[in-house]
Amino acid sequence: MKIAQQDQSALIIEDFPYLIGAIAFPAALFMLYQAIATVVRGGRTRDVIGAGIATLLFFFGGAVFTKRSVFEFDLVHRQLRWKRSGLFSRQHGLVPFDQIRTATVQSLSGDTPTYRVAMLTQDGEIPLTDAYSAGIEPAERIRTAINSVLNVAPTNEMENDIQELALAGRKIDAIHLARIRYGYDLAQAKSFVEGLLR
Repeated sequence: MKIAQQDQSALIIEDFPYLIGAIAFPAALFMLYQAIATVVRGGRTRDVIGAGIATLLFFFGGAVFTKRSVFEFDLVHRQLRWKRSGLFSRQHGLVPFDQIRTATVQSLSGDTPTYRVAMLTQDGEIPLTDAYSAGIEPAERIRTAINSVLNVAPTNEMENDIQELALAGRKIDAIHLARIRYGYDLAQAKSFVEGLLR
């Protein structure tokens, strides 16, 4: 995910996880080649079926996870135009700025935490990407740029992300994020999150 344009008229954020497709589609072609070569050589049926299944898995995996997203914050008309398209799906929308509460960083906890940016609107959330990625700094940089355009006060952004997670019923993720951001131990982070919920 990157900021493609940021000036007086627009903020444009783009995401295209081409690396997934760059791995999955050639792997699908290779497995298709293996299936055809096995048939030509008169190989075992189970080898042909296995290569065929692998071809389909690589192809559909690449097709599902390779989606291009473009979020254009039009500063002149004060509206967000967004679209996300892949091989099998297309989504788009138009949201006036006054219907957007904030941009937030969401996380998935695990051995290595991963992050994504989402817009919280009156009608729900709109994630900027379907996938989560490692490294909180790029996500925070994009969240800050969006909230600056929306004129959301930057002083509480870090607490807002944690509070939004907790309010969404993801208290464990909120505690994990508090530990990462502030260096709290488990008890301190739990107390901090509970304080935000009061």
